[in-house]
Amino acid sequence: MKELMKKFKRLMILSIFLAVTISYIIIYLPMKKELEKKTLENFILIAQTNERIVEQYIERCTEGTTSLSSRSISKQKILQYKNGAISLDMLKDYTRPFYIESVKAFDNIKSASRVVDNQVIDSFGEKQVIDILNIKLIKDITYEIDNSTEEMDIVVVSPIKNRDEIIGYDIVHFDMENVINLINKDKMEFTILTKEEVEELEKSKEKHLLINNVELTNDGSFTNYVNQIDQTDKYFYMKISDDNLYKSFEKLSGFILVGFIVGILVLILLTNLAMVKSFRKILLVTEESKNRYKKFAMRDTLTGVYSRFFYDKWARKKTKDAETTNETLCLVLIDLDEFKHINDTYGHLAGDQALKQVANVLQASIKEEDFVIRYGGDEFLILFNHCEESTAQNILKQIVKQLISVEEFSFPISISYGIQEVKDSMNINLAVQQADSKMYEMKKAKKIQESF
Repeated sequence: MKELMKKFKRLMILSIFLAVTISYIIIYLPMKKELEKKTLENFILIAQTNERIVEQYIERCTEGTTSLSSRSISKQKILQYKNGAISLDMLKDYTRPFYIESVKAFDNIKSASRVVDNQVIDSFGEKQVIDILNIKLIKDITYEIDNSTEEMDIVVVSPIKNRDEIIGYDIVHFDMENVINLINKDKMEFTILTKEEVEELEKSKEKHLLINNVELTNDGSFTNYVNQIDQTDKYFYMKISDDNLYKSFEKLSGFILVGFIVGILVLILLTNLAMVKSFRKILLVTEESKNRYKKFAMRDTLTGVYSRFFYDKWARKKTKDAETTNETLCLVLIDLDEFKHINDTYGHLAGDQALKQVANVLQASIKEEDFVIRYGGDEFLILFNHCEESTAQNILKQIVKQLISVEEFSFPISISYGIQEVKDSMNINLAVQQADSKMYEMKKAKKIQESF
């Protein structure tokens, strides 16, 4: 009997060991691998969303500074000074009130300076930024990220031009605290790097991860995301410590291992059930976070309509599904007429309000299955599903009438547009180019008509 009991105990121990081993291999390891992949996918989506936030912030800073340098009244006074018609003190007295009023309208501004003949003629704020850049070498608007302190700021330099001649510079120092706080709330860190800094950074990375065609790197402590900012030589760099990135399922892993150590089959089964429940819960939280950031990335922050990011995903899907679907689409590319004139004459804030008004009218004019997209700057794209060109043309005529009747602004709002019907989804990108050509034909026709 004792020998039988010993055999039975040994059999039980072996059974428990096999149960633990099988559970670990069949259940725990695949779940851990899938959860790690979902965690990295979520990190990529958050990084891409934060990258877009930074790009939009930089774009607004550069657009605002360009608008400041384009004011015709200031240019005229600077030219009078250059020609000897007025003194430097008279130039300062003339331009200072307009300058202060203009820069106060900017969000998150720290300081601003206007330089003419290497002399500051107007300034705002306490911190001066003139020594940060050699402005004599700058021929077009540029920006630099100032990491000289614990804070991260953006310094925008915009030449003041009279035709092709540079007659001065506007230097504006913007605070990035709000952007930093928005990103850092997820326990992530970001900065803007040059190409040389990225190359040096890549040398120190030990591990490269390819997730959904996006490359991440890991140095053993941090997971890193790097991507070049559109139309610049700068790179968006974001990292998160592995402790924070994998915090959720590391807790789950520890819980599972403790369950395995207990060595009792019943507890092992209960642990496995708890593991599955916890995994699903964490996966649900990860998916909800992913959907939240995805929804944010799909919308334009100024107008509330869909973003270029949304269009790119939509176009890829339509092209991929082209062989199984056969539906008529209409693409309409819309451009706000004289938008630069509105910004230069009435200010950047008035330009933003005009864009919002156009977006509201467009959104109110479409069906639920259609989409309004801010394609870039003052350009909008309407996607009409199951729609022919004649129908789209009628809708656009009504939109033009509504915009002309808007009385909210001291300037008229008009648009130029091009319509292209699409019967083959493989030609979507070509259709956008064709609509763009038609839009510029309309814009050109308007200018010819105005000249008579």
